[in-house]
Amino acid sequence: MYRFHAEISKELTTYSAVDNDFGFVPHITIARVREADKAAFLKCRNEIDSILGSLSWSFEVKELCIYGVDSRRQPEHQTKLLSFEVGI
Repeated sequence: MYRFHAEISKELTTYSAVDNDFGFVPHITIARVREADKAAFLKCRNEIDSILGSLSWSFEVKELCIYGVDSRRQPEHQTKLLSFEVGI
């Protein structure tokens, strides 16, 4: 996963941008816990850690889709910007 992230970050450097003093850093989001779900997440955290620790994070990437997200609006608005086949 780290190799994938390093390769993608290098390839996407040209898409880095600054918008309203918020720098964009290319990244991969695996999961997100919303504030409303925080208590439930914390209650089950040990079990979740155990499950995540047993997963194989090795996978073949066949397609990469780049989305633009405006996180300042609720609900968030996501737009697919690019999509291309890869062989990482």
